[in-house]
Amino acid sequence: MMETLGLYNFLPYGYLSTGAASLMCKLFDGKLCDLVMALVADEDPTIDYTERYDVYTSNLPAGASYRNIVHYAQLIDLPYEEFLRWDYESAAENQKHYGQPTPPAYDLSLLDFPLAILGGQQDQMADPEDVEWTAGQLKNTTIFYHQYYLGHMSFAIAKDMSWFDVDVLAILNHYNAKCDEKTLNSNFKAGNDLCKEKLGLTNFM
Repeated sequence: MMETLGLYNFLPYGYLSTGAASLMCKLFDGKLCDLVMALVADEDPTIDYTERYDVYTSNLPAGASYRNIVHYAQLIDLPYEEFLRWDYESAAENQKHYGQPTPPAYDLSLLDFPLAILGGQQDQMADPEDVEWTAGQLKNTTIFYHQYYLGHMSFAIAKDMSWFDVDVLAILNHYNAKCDEKTLNSNFKAGNDLCKEKLGLTNFM
């Protein structure tokens, strides 16, 4: 139906969607908004900063491609672990696009640049098991892998954002040949050790 109507963006940002989302998050003292966010984004008020949901929801999902969402659904439905390309759901169409009746898997071994993988232990969308599997496929190029006590939305709205202002910054500093004492206790141990050595802080705790 969405393709027939040309609605290729899923709930794109706009005046109508912004107003509707903000209004929903004010109803019933915010309880309705909390319920919706708990269902679609596993929000947890003990982890996430929920007081500004009216602002978050006014910008989400901000025009996510509906085909992305369908593609996720196709992968979820697979009876085995694999990262396949888009399935045209027709052997003839798949043959036309891929030269075979079924969609091929992405060749993740072709990725040849350093990757950092951050997962959420409470994430019900990109769940820990799937993140673990993905990390295993990318182990040859992964320079950092850590799962935090966070949900799916938490990476944007958590009360504790040290995953970013400590760990991510430590990685970025390392790959830009910089050192910052504020990130020396990050989870990026290899970077910590090199930075301590460079700064002459081998006894730093």
